[in-house]
Amino acid sequence: MKVCGIVGSPVKNGNVDLLVSQVLEGASSQGAEIHKLYLNDLRIRPCQSCGADPYPKHCRFDDDMSLIYAALESCDVIVLGSPVYFDTVSAQAKLMIDRCNCLMPYVEKPDGTFGFERRMERQKKGVFIAVAGTGQEFNTIRTTVSGFLTWANIEPVETILYPHDNDDIGGVKDDEQQMSQALGIGTEIVHAHAKRDKPRTMKTRLAGLEKRWAASWFDPSDDVVIHPETDRKRWWQDAYGTDCIKVAPHVLFAVNRHGRFFDAVCDAVDQLAVAVRDYRAKGYVHYRTSSSDLVTVYRSHIPAPWAAQALELLISAGAEQIVFVNGAGSLRPDIPPGSVILPGELVREEGTSFHYAPPEVVLHTSEALDERIRTVADDLGVRLVQGKHWTTDAIYRETWTKVERFRDHGMVSVDMELSALAGVAHYRQCELSSLLVVTDILSRSHTWSGIASPQFRQGVKRIAQIVARVFCTS
Repeated sequence: MKVCGIVGSPVKNGNVDLLVSQVLEGASSQGAEIHKLYLNDLRIRPCQSCGADPYPKHCRFDDDMSLIYAALESCDVIVLGSPVYFDTVSAQAKLMIDRCNCLMPYVEKPDGTFGFERRMERQKKGVFIAVAGTGQEFNTIRTTVSGFLTWANIEPVETILYPHDNDDIGGVKDDEQQMSQALGIGTEIVHAHAKRDKPRTMKTRLAGLEKRWAASWFDPSDDVVIHPETDRKRWWQDAYGTDCIKVAPHVLFAVNRHGRFFDAVCDAVDQLAVAVRDYRAKGYVHYRTSSSDLVTVYRSHIPAPWAAQALELLISAGAEQIVFVNGAGSLRPDIPPGSVILPGELVREEGTSFHYAPPEVVLHTSEALDERIRTVADDLGVRLVQGKHWTTDAIYRETWTKVERFRDHGMVSVDMELSALAGVAHYRQCELSSLLVVTDILSRSHTWSGIASPQFRQGVKRIAQIVARVFCTS
């Protein structure tokens, strides 16, 4: 069982925070997994009433509201606490509530009529906590929160209304009766959930859990076991004899399998810039262009977890804009080997990205970098295939049912790294785009022969020329 507390007060260790914590402690004492989010610490944009249906996302904005959506998707119980400000919730809580409007958008139905469509299908239990000074009323705040609970598909089961005349921060800790009540609510809600949960076989239980596992992988905390800034010393000291290599804000990140993408990119950049640190045999070259810009070319590891680790190290050392270069399989017979693909929306079927972005976040490449790539490709006369891209962890589980379904949904290509790297860039607030060369077409007569074709080799040269000019000026 998973319980999330959402603190709408800007005051940490204040009355709202302490009461939410008591409920969570009670739940934790009975074996529940608990999490707490402070709305005041999150970067949440106000609702812009855009009117557009954000499907498949919950909202068209990409900010820390994604943490709230993830909690609403994955938790069994939501504990919301807010002070009473001007008879209603705090500004922090109101920002969150307004951004939940898209959880039940007003849409056209198949029969031509219009109505609200619930997007948050999983029902949860809810506890609401309101704290106010003596003499303030709770009617308005309860009405506001009732609307939020309905939209988020939360069934209210407990409410704590705490009026007080104590101006000390966290004064509720001295109110043993109130603290005991909050603790008991947390305990009881776990018991009630256990009674409601009918015995199931292990197979059924696992089927119910697997939908929530990916959501629970993402933890926004930066209190990590290993920091990239520390770990890079171990890797780079062995390879380059230094704790931290020079890394430019602009990085070309290329694998070196199949068509030797890293080698081809270095050859192309050699024509436009001067290598000031050249360790290409070990996968690293640092360049200075004629306009004094700095560009780093770095060899990517494979598969996704190792590629993500290498990208983390580069970002920790200063990378801000990254173009990833790789091969990809084509899902369409009209996109043959040698075609150059500029992916946009990314479909995640690898595990790494879910540690960097919750499941409802739809990852994209950087539109600004994509536009720069399109401009360079146009200047060079190279046709780009643009479309959705699929990243998988399981090369031997690419079933034909799945391939056909993804193809029908507009996907043009598949690899094993890109969405993981986009997850890292999303979390680290960097820009990442990619150019991919088609190695082969996914077909029942698949032979990998495309890699040996002259069209593929020509595609590698074209992709190298494009990415070299994205960051290098002659």
